[in-house]
Amino acid sequence: MIKPETIKLLSELNNTPYGKALQDFLDEEYMKINDVANCTSWEDTIGRKKALETLERLFSFMAKKQVVASGRTQYS
Repeated sequence: MIKPETIKLLSELNNTPYGKALQDFLDEEYMKINDVANCTSWEDTIGRKKALETLERLFSFMAKKQVVASGRTQYS
């Protein structure tokens, strides 16, 4: 089990220069893996899908949280 302190450190990683560099690297690798033009077989395609799912789970702590606006204003 991961300690709460560790989870907090990981979630704050994206605010550091190291986190930004890691995010740039991950984005580039996602694009390479996600490019279906390089697939040679159906198994390769399925493997790429599983690799992307695994990478997304591994680095989910770096995902930027989207703020959803309620659509209401103080005047409505």
